[in-house]
Amino acid sequence: QELSEQWSTYLKNVINPILQLRTDLKYRQHHISQSSHAHKEFNAVTVLEEVDFVKKQLKAVFERLRLEQQEIERDLSGWNIKILDYCSEEKTNLSELPMELETLECPYPDLKSSILKEFYNFTEKYQKKLQDFDVQLEDINR
Repeated sequence: QELSEQWSTYLKNVINPILQLRTDLKYRQHHISQSSHAHKEFNAVTVLEEVDFVKKQLKAVFERLRLEQQEIERDLSGWNIKILDYCSEEKTNLSELPMELETLECPYPDLKSSILKEFYNFTEKYQKKLQDFDVQLEDINR
């Protein structure tokens, strides 16, 4: 809903003035072709003033958008750092054997060693996939 409101505001503040100016220019062009030379000069000055006004509005809007973009990029950069830190911590934890597996009671020793072996295999595959994702992320960030 917020995006819809922002879009509506954008239409009102940017697109509508441009469309209104275009309509006004077409209207004036039509009437200028049917009017006297003195009237043409008066209309030309008015049209230039309107064009300058719309240009100033657009510059202000684009400046606000540029500042907003910079703010969003800073926020994203901050989140990227937080995510990478979190991922590093999680990767460190992957190499540790969970307490549940250490204290696992099994009636057969072979069963416990088989479970531990599978856990290590799973962890190794998972770490490999994480490394692949890290490489992809680095490629995206370039």
